[in-house]
Amino acid sequence: MKMLQPYLLRFGFYGIKNIKENVELSFYKKTVDKNFDPEEFRIKSIYGENGSGKTAIITAVDILRKIILLPYYLSDSKTQELLNHIVNKETKEFKLYAEFCIVINETPKVFYYEIKVIKNHDYGLFTIKQEILKFKNATYYGAATRTLYVVENGEFKEINTNDSDMLINKTMNLLNMRSVVSIMRNIYIHHLVDNELDDMSIAIRSLYLSALSLQTFLNDGDDHSLFYIKKNIEELNKVERIKEDEISDALKQMTNVFNSLDNRIRKDDIGKYEEDIIKLTRFIKVLKSSLKNIEVDKKDLDEDHYKVSLVFDYGKYRVDQEFESTGIKNLIRIYNAIDLVSKGFIVFIDEFDANINSIFFDKLIEYVQNYTDGQLCFTAHNTSSMDLLKEQKDSINFLTYDNRIIKWTKNGHYTPDVLYRNGMIEGMPFNIYASDFVDVFEDDNE
Repeated sequence: MKMLQPYLLRFGFYGIKNIKENVELSFYKKTVDKNFDPEEFRIKSIYGENGSGKTAIITAVDILRKIILLPYYLSDSKTQELLNHIVNKETKEFKLYAEFCIVINETPKVFYYEIKVIKNHDYGLFTIKQEILKFKNATYYGAATRTLYVVENGEFKEINTNDSDMLINKTMNLLNMRSVVSIMRNIYIHHLVDNELDDMSIAIRSLYLSALSLQTFLNDGDDHSLFYIKKNIEELNKVERIKEDEISDALKQMTNVFNSLDNRIRKDDIGKYEEDIIKLTRFIKVLKSSLKNIEVDKKDLDEDHYKVSLVFDYGKYRVDQEFESTGIKNLIRIYNAIDLVSKGFIVFIDEFDANINSIFFDKLIEYVQNYTDGQLCFTAHNTSSMDLLKEQKDSINFLTYDNRIIKWTKNGHYTPDVLYRNGMIEGMPFNIYASDFVDVFEDDNE
């Protein structure tokens, strides 16, 4: 593995967009023990009819990572405006939860994080109703889980750490709008120099690293969160007293990755960024052989940073990235996603198959299966990849119109795509015929 590598065991939520009932995705077996081996569980696909809520899943993951990583995410006016639009109108609240595993010194450590956000009518803002962190050393079947803290309505209701006084003082009057992890991450990163770390310190730093490893690709424009996440990593990289090589290597790896996704590049890192663009050029040439080169146009942004843009050279003409075709822009998005998976990240991508040749789509799935260490979860409509995915455990899931996840299981000689296309998956209304459209398009005067 290329860095201290978190693994997502499960993710669940309700209250985002049209998802009003709890939806949970599992990425591993029910139990984790000292024999933890996720190799056969690295890909998950989600299929469903239009409007079933597939994009809501990726959106929910994106919100979870931002609540953990960005200290002022909830207090930002743009976030509040977004939540007003996307929080389910019936639930009027949302809950997000995730369970991760990190193997440290050959010991699988499992931690569970949950947060509930509700519209506070006194303030007219979305605030944190509840936040929970749990932890266990998964050295044997049935290992006990410890609750490290429970926050309700801005106050600790339960807290289990030797640093409880420090934790309470550092978070006082902040917990309505900020997660404990976003407040305490720098303090607990400094605890890396301690000889003995308690469970709270291990869990908070591990959850923070897991959120950094969690990446989402939606079809929305850049909201500049990458810029602030990069600044956080830069601050952590300056902690000279960090002695754990794995942590240090992970932060350096993440610095390079976030450079490749952002258009604000540290001048010290421009060489690595230009190397990544050479890889991007090779990737796009697979489908667009007329492409000659991708040039990096860089301008001084400030003393330490360049603002960069890409220019696509086709020999007889050149095109700025801003004016490239939707297909090429989507290839850049796909390249970034697969590159992250190859580096061991946990990647969620919405409409992975959009604007991409089905053969190329299948080959990318095959590449992830055979050559990467990360996790990939994607939504799609193209069923061609099901033939590849059916051999991997728990890799094909269907989201029904009533917010249920149906896992594909072998059913006689039927393949998953045949079951799906013919409406034989519970809650999948695809048993339709061409004649069903006659009444739609028929001229009423005939």
